[in-house]
Amino acid sequence: MNITNLRFHITILTIIIIAGTMSGCGLKVPVKEMSLAHYTITGADEVKAEKYAPDEYKEAKEKLYESHQLLKDEKDSAAKKAAEESLSLARQAIEKSLPPLAQDTLAEAKAEYDEATQLNAENLAPDEYKKAAEQISTAEALFGETSYRDSYQASLSAITSARAAIDKSRQSIPGLEEKIASLHEKADTIAKNRGDDFAATELALARQQLGDASTSLKDNNIKNALPGIAEAEKALEIAQAKTEKGRALESLDAARGAYTAASEHKNASSIKEKLSASATLIAAAEESLQQKAYADSQQKSQEALTILNEALISMEKQSEEETQKTASDLAAGEKPLKEYVVKYRPGSRDCLWRIAHKVYNNARLWPYIYIANRDQIKDPDLIYPGQKFVIPSIPDSRKEMNGENIETGDTDEENGTDTTEKKDEVADKPEDVEDGTGDTAPDTE
Repeated sequence: MNITNLRFHITILTIIIIAGTMSGCGLKVPVKEMSLAHYTITGADEVKAEKYAPDEYKEAKEKLYESHQLLKDEKDSAAKKAAEESLSLARQAIEKSLPPLAQDTLAEAKAEYDEATQLNAENLAPDEYKKAAEQISTAEALFGETSYRDSYQASLSAITSARAAIDKSRQSIPGLEEKIASLHEKADTIAKNRGDDFAATELALARQQLGDASTSLKDNNIKNALPGIAEAEKALEIAQAKTEKGRALESLDAARGAYTAASEHKNASSIKEKLSASATLIAAAEESLQQKAYADSQQKSQEALTILNEALISMEKQSEEETQKTASDLAAGEKPLKEYVVKYRPGSRDCLWRIAHKVYNNARLWPYIYIANRDQIKDPDLIYPGQKFVIPSIPDSRKEMNGENIETGDTDEENGTDTTEKKDEVADKPEDVEDGTGDTAPDTE
């Protein structure tokens, strides 16, 4: 009731009280008619007659006020008639207002119910939601029976129930927002673990669904948000599995490769126990992979890799030590000859076997030069003019066999000794001299 109506009712009530006191003056005051008209106008206020039947409502109020003015002028008959007219107009206003009021209130109840539906009240506030649905059904039935006042009251009850369901359902929104934030963090974690390499599609889908769900929550639409959240969770589960599987496969491939490298190493016989242990771990990793226990598979592969890497390092150190020992053994005893500079001779190019034949008088001893100069010779078949090679000494037994003077590099022939028979030991065609490995002797470019 607005201020204007309130003042009107106060004024009318005051006049009715005054009119009651005037009955002792011989006037026939129409108190009953005036009170009934006032009560009916109040009823018209409740059904919003000012909105739906403005003309009748306004005239009813004016007639009642007129009735009181006539009574003040001691015109009781005219006052009674005006009160009766006010009552009739108020009743008309009510009858005219009830159908649209009931219809509009029913529509409002349905709108509140729809909002409750969007907020998933069916699951979050089932009692209130169900009650609102029943009351709306009752209001619709009464409206169809033209019981507009009862329909209006049923719709008001439905609105109350629906709003209770809405308020209860909205309480779950903060929790859903936290869940969305948590799923975003999970997506970021998967991405950091190389999820974009193995499950880019699933991660993109999850992020899109979470974004849509957030928008729905801002619109108070929990019902639409929930499927998006569920789809995002499913996509992230797939992304997690794909990422773990991808990483497990990578680790397993790395372990297999390391095992092959270690088992084919020249010193593999020294790591038999480690090869056996790593093979067992690799087999277990393969089994876990088949069972989709990806984290366990990756862990076992990593354990195998650790063992194999340590073994490979150990064997490489062993090889290095052997190489150093060989070089040390070769360098032990006599000092090396002066440096030999590779020369370019178009008709007879320098190569390791020719150099060996020149300094040792035996082309088959070229590996001594090769080993002593490994820092310069990457490929024994490729030496270049201008390179300076150290000529190592050879065991005494080889000296005597070849008749060499290692200190001077002179052969027995140069000292007056006939070396024709020894030279005949060198093949007629130097290119065919064997290097002891089955390959032909190396040459310069």
